[in-house]
Amino acid sequence: MNINIEDLHLIINKLEQEAINNKKKLIKLDAALGDGDLGITMVKAFSAAKNYMESYEEQDIGKALKNIGFEIANEAAATMGTIIASAFMKAGKSAACEKKLDYKDILDLTELAIEGIKERGNAELGDKTILDCLIPAYESFKQAYEKNKNLQEGLNEALIAAEKGVEKTTDMVSSHGRAHYYGEESKGKKDPGAVAALIFLKSINEYIQQK
Repeated sequence: MNINIEDLHLIINKLEQEAINNKKKLIKLDAALGDGDLGITMVKAFSAAKNYMESYEEQDIGKALKNIGFEIANEAAATMGTIIASAFMKAGKSAACEKKLDYKDILDLTELAIEGIKERGNAELGDKTILDCLIPAYESFKQAYEKNKNLQEGLNEALIAAEKGVEKTTDMVSSHGRAHYYGEESKGKKDPGAVAALIFLKSINEYIQQK
């Protein structure tokens, strides 16, 4: 299975709708550990992405991803918006000039997207951030590829790993962003960024499974 520019357009539409649907949930989660703007930021981010894709007429997926990153950076300048923007920009470099993406291409751009988040957020696995969702998902996704499983199977396994990763954040102590001010009090709560990532991964998986 390959992903083309039309698929990207539809996925971005789906992500915007998920952001809207989960806005209040993310605001509530973020308010417990931060400033409560996560839901608003995610709507701004994916609305900017959708608006860009509506006028994008080329087939270059890498260019689209990179420019989506720029749009998100401009329209959703809060911490999570900047992190997501960095992920899209890095992913765009991996997919430069590509008109279709296969499993390996998606694996590569996912790795670069995570690198972008690490660089921007200066965080690692175990720091109670979005990475505690994305890194386990990526590692499982890579293992599935190495076992010659197809894209749908790989995404299903990645999603299971992501869910486990998000659950683990409940027992972690926040060390980044506003949440780190809570110290030990941050235990017992899932990381809002990790929860947001899981929501969007589920949405992408749902699209691919139905394709």
